[in-house]
Amino acid sequence: MAAEFRQLLRKRLRLHKGQHLHTPCCSWVVASRAHRSRQTVASPRRIDASYSPRSPVVPALSLAGGPVALAELVRHQGRKAQETLWASWGGSPTIQKLRLLEEGQNTLQREIWRKAVSSVTGVALPSLRSENGNPVRADEALEVAVGQLRNLTRDAEKFPLIRAENRSYGFQRNIYGIRWVARAIAFGVGLGVLAYVLWLARLDHQPALTLVNILALAASGGCLMMWWLLPSPERLKSAAERYAYELLQAAVVLDAEKNATPEAGQQQP
Repeated sequence: MAAEFRQLLRKRLRLHKGQHLHTPCCSWVVASRAHRSRQTVASPRRIDASYSPRSPVVPALSLAGGPVALAELVRHQGRKAQETLWASWGGSPTIQKLRLLEEGQNTLQREIWRKAVSSVTGVALPSLRSENGNPVRADEALEVAVGQLRNLTRDAEKFPLIRAENRSYGFQRNIYGIRWVARAIAFGVGLGVLAYVLWLARLDHQPALTLVNILALAASGGCLMMWWLLPSPERLKSAAERYAYELLQAAVVLDAEKNATPEAGQQQP
């Protein structure tokens, strides 16, 4: 009986030699894979690059114009705050430093600045009599001279301190202009986080004072404190004073270069 079974087995092996032994399960798997491969070849899937997770099209479309509009809005609010503060200060710090009627100024330094500004810009600065007779027209002449001086000092490589102080002043001005909006947003976020923590405290088996919630409360409180203390007229005026000083010192440098050029030419044989 065993011998007959071995012969039958060898006969079946010879019969299926070179072929795969297919069980019903294996046959179904092979057939399913073949059907999917034929379907893929017949109608290849089209992948739209705009819907790829790594594609920048969707974020670009969603953010198109957003940061630019926000930056322009912040700048607009900053310029509005600047006009109000300049009116309360009696003019921009640069104009104040060039006025002859302004009290509390270093008279020697002011004369050096006035001479340099008038020389490099070609604008005659008003005299003491002109300032007494028509202060508005005198300030207009000073504004024209200061505007010309700004155009002469736009080279960031030659005047890096002016660029740095201008950025500092612009930052202080803009955050002062949006201080109340930022404070309201920070206060609202803090209230939202606090309400969420209190809601968690009322639930059973749900910890409220987790590390994440504590950090969120601290961050919202810190942001509110920063927006309450950082924007201030004093800090803004200090930044404006530093910028005015560097701008007028640049006029002295330009005047020295202007006077040194003809002398160097005369010394050449």
